[in-house]
Formats: sequence, structure tokens, C-alpha cells
Amino acid sequence: MKQRFTSIDVRAVVNELRDRVVNLRLQNVYDVTSKTFLLKFARSDKKELVLVESGIRIHSTQYARDKANMPSNFCMKVGACMACWPACTYMMDI
Repeated sequence: MKQRFTSIDVRAVVNELRDRVVNLRLQNVYDVTSKTFLLKFARSDKKELVLVESGIRIHSTQYARDKANMPSNFCMKVGACMACWPACTYMMDI
């Protein structure tokens, strides 16, 4: 039985998820465990949840898992980047 993800596995999953998340905005990143994150992509009429377990699996899900009460430093930094994303991309274009 396979234990870890390889770059080929990641490429296959990205190709599969691309159709589901294209034109959606990453709204939030949640901690499920210390190595498992739930990514919430959405727009006004559509929502997609992607579960990422570091090195093990990536897949879309409809099941909303329990989240940590306090976000990790990683999730807080991602949230801060998402909050300033338009300004950051504007600065990169200059």
C-alpha cells in the first residue's frame, strides 16, 4: 500500500481539482490537525472544500470537519496574505 504522495500524485490531483476550483477565491484556511488543513474556495453561488494532509493526501470533500479553536501561525499568516492580496499583487506588478 502506498504511504506517501509523489510529485506525480500531486500533478494528478491538481489536474482533477483544477476544474472544480478555477474561478473560485480562496476564502480561508482552517487547521484540522497539526498536519491537516481544510481550504475553503468559494464565490457567491459555489463552494468547494479541499482537504490537504501534508505528504499523505489531497482531495475535495463536502464534509465540514471540526476545526481548531485557535488557528496556527501558518493559518494566521495565510489569512493575513489573503487580506492584503490585491495590494500585494499590485505591488508585484510595479
